[in-house]
Amino acid sequence: MIRTYDDFGYPFDPVELYVVGEDLYMTRNLAERSPEIVGHCDHLMKEWIQEQMAKPFAIADPLQSVLQDRKADAQKRLSGE
Repeated sequence: MIRTYDDFGYPFDPVELYVVGEDLYMTRNLAERSPEIVGHCDHLMKEWIQEQMAKPFAIADPLQSVLQDRKADAQKRLSGE
């Protein structure tokens, strides 16, 4: 499963799911047809991230800072600042 948190202007689907052994070039996105698999993958990823962040000396994912900055910029643009 691939999750796009911010497409940075590219036409990516927010969630993509492929059977790479059968679709090497990842041309058939199965995410909409398999919501239970997507949900399970999301759960596993969130659980793993929580486990990693609970470790001593864990370093936050820099992507989270980028996403927060982009969200703040977008809110400023919408409010006319």
